[in-house]
Amino acid sequence: MKKKSLLTALLLLLAVTCSLSCEDSATSEPGAASSALEKIPLPDTGPANPYGVVEDKGIPITRDGDPKGIKLYADVYRPDSDERFPSLLMASAYRRETIRMMPPRPEWLASQGYVTILVDVLGTGSSEGGWESLSLNEIEYLTWIIDDWIPEQGWSNGKVGMYGGSYMAILAYLAAGQSPKHLKAIFPCAQGGDGFYHTI
Repeated sequence: MKKKSLLTALLLLLAVTCSLSCEDSATSEPGAASSALEKIPLPDTGPANPYGVVEDKGIPITRDGDPKGIKLYADVYRPDSDERFPSLLMASAYRRETIRMMPPRPEWLASQGYVTILVDVLGTGSSEGGWESLSLNEIEYLTWIIDDWIPEQGWSNGKVGMYGGSYMAILAYLAAGQSPKHLKAIFPCAQGGDGFYHTI
């Protein structure tokens, strides 16, 4: 039963990530939502030949205009190609070296044509600053990464998704609540129902 649940979750994640590769639809037109869904390929339709994977570890990221020059550190897993790809961001307080082991593995996502970025949030893992659990400042750093840092990278096609469970899921919801223009999809799971009353 656990294997079946995990498979279902992975297939849903693939459907979300596949949607990042679809052409943008004009949502103001009648039926635009259904036509966008029709463009999503089946979850098992990855590239005929999986990409090789390039791993860039310990990349420092400093938000523009930050007077303290605080650095967040990230690992980037990307297809070995000169093409531009959609990106998947997982931001965590659990150390990026640890969440790397959670399925789906970033190496596999990269082999399927998605740049995968694992970042330690403020004051956690290798990142500088103090931990500001689910604070507006923590979220603003992430929305800056989504709307400013990722789109400027040579491997990015400008489309970003967020995924993850627990703390990472709550961050995905809170980041989406800021309406970053480059965030096209989120896949949160196993998040607490209330960030104040429930433990994470």
